[in-house]
Amino acid sequence: MIAQKIALEDLPSRDEILTQDDKFEKFDTLLIDKRDQKLIDTIERLHDAAQNEKKIIGIVYGAMHMRHVANFLFQKWHYSIAKAEWATVFEL
Repeated sequence: MIAQKIALEDLPSRDEILTQDDKFEKFDTLLIDKRDQKLIDTIERLHDAAQNEKKIIGIVYGAMHMRHVANFLFQKWHYSIAKAEWATVFEL
């Protein structure tokens, strides 16, 4: 029930754009942006601790959060995608 209608692509859908308003923006900031910042801070700490070591790190988070994470990695450290695997956590 929680996961109904939460499929997400890398860019906002038409419905997402059309249903946004001021109240939604405040909720979205709290639920997504604040939570994403905690995740990004953790990724940054892991990155800094690893220095020049080669590591593989998996990030298990909801798809909406990965938009911010991907943008952060691309912009901050110029990461690129070499390989991606989709893992289904649960079926609807």
